[in-house]
Amino acid sequence: MACPALPLCPLAIAEAERGIPDILKRVRAVFDKVWLGGTPNQTSLAKCFMNKVKIHDLEKVLEPLFYNWRRKRQQGESFGDFTTRLGFDKLKETIEKWEGISKALTRFYLKLFINKDTYKAMDELAKLQNKTTHQLAMEVSCN
Repeated sequence: MACPALPLCPLAIAEAERGIPDILKRVRAVFDKVWLGGTPNQTSLAKCFMNKVKIHDLEKVLEPLFYNWRRKRQQGESFGDFTTRLGFDKLKETIEKWEGISKALTRFYLKLFINKDTYKAMDELAKLQNKTTHQLAMEVSCN
């Protein structure tokens, strides 16, 4: 009870309670937009990546990180392992060069492959035909 900031604690708690619902909605919107699959509980950095991200820049930081993790991770690679492998300099470069999610990629296309074996087979076939997996999947599903 000797903490000199004790009178301010209720104010900090009240401010957090006021602000956190909106922040969580925005984080959820990024998750829904990027569609990580699985739960966000497995996506955390073990050390400080950026200091004092402004509240209005939240999506500008999270979206490119999660999107690139989804697209460029190795099989079974967690978000933390992915960020460690790339390093903070590359991650910050990813954020700076971010131009948004490709319009061609949506949840519909990502859910096309039921399991990894099907995806791998489609990916190999697409490479043989000099196409992307997405192009081949669209041909198969639309014909």
